[in-house]
Amino acid sequence: MIRDLLLWVGHTYYTQETFLEEANRIGICRRVQNEKEITQVVSKAYLVSEMNNIENQLYQYSIALQKKQAQIRQHTTNDIKTESRIIGKPVLFCVFTINRVVYVTNDPSSDESTKHRILGHEIYDQKLFGFGFNHERHCGSLRTGTYLISEHTMEDLQHPNPKNIQEITPRIPYKGKRFIGKKYITEENKHEVLQLQ
Repeated sequence: MIRDLLLWVGHTYYTQETFLEEANRIGICRRVQNEKEITQVVSKAYLVSEMNNIENQLYQYSIALQKKQAQIRQHTTNDIKTESRIIGKPVLFCVFTINRVVYVTNDPSSDESTKHRILGHEIYDQKLFGFGFNHERHCGSLRTGTYLISEHTMEDLQHPNPKNIQEITPRIPYKGKRFIGKKYITEENKHEVLQLQ
């Protein structure tokens, strides 16, 4: 039986610190694929990140340096290629309680919305509510799809319960390979998936 999930937080929008700051301000709302496999049986999500603020500054500096070197070599700013090698070391830095699975849509009467209702997912009509837009979330506005949230309703995200979100300190090194999306955690594979010692 699936018990928990492991999710990767990409460095494009977040460092560990900026993710935690946003989580404390407006809760956690993570978009997931293959949502029909996810039910309320899933209880927690562990988060992996490869960058803290200092590592991100080094990464941004290395990218800027590569661009400058490319400009000098090519004498032009067109078609400059940079190698986005990640500098940080992946760590488990946060775990949150999945209190609700939500389907965000602009058409709550659609067949897709009906399928999600049958699965027990909350239907969130984005046309009626004004939460989850660019100025509130580092990763941009909510879009149609399925989200795991740390609170009991989407509206509750505006006043998150700190008990639902826990920073992992000290950080736990993640020795597994980088992945996209999610990994399922069961009691049997927990040590293997989380790469625990």
